Amino acid sequence: MNGWTPRDVVAHLIGWSRALAQAGVSIIAGELPTYYADAPNDYRNINAVFVMHYASTSREDLLGELASAIDDLAAFVVGLSKAQLTEDHRLMHYSGEPATVQKIIRSLTGEFAHHRGEIGAWLEST
Repeated sequence: MNGWTPRDVVAHLIGWSRALAQAGVSIIAGELPTYYADAPNDYRNINAVFVMHYASTSREDLLGELASAIDDLAAFVVGLSKAQLTEDHRLMHYSGEPATVQKIIRSLTGEFAHHRGEIGAWLEST
């Protein structure tokens, strides 16, 4: 999977779930998310940190941490008003579009879908 193991992908998804909850808090506060700084590197640095930080080789531990991260992010999102989800706080994503909480949640949803497909293909090949 492009040099990543399924464990790396799960660590990546845990890290992004946690990071995007914090990014949502930053956006609502009118501050750019800190992870934007790694965009020119295609997020290689932050992904490497996630893989090192969530380094367990226990499937149960990793999946438990992933479930916890998703639950925490969901609780954060459910607690927001529609305006907080969609408001343009005059912050710009590096793509030139306004940064909103809704957009970062959509990007994470896309990550999950993308990696689900990768893991499915990997499982079929083994």
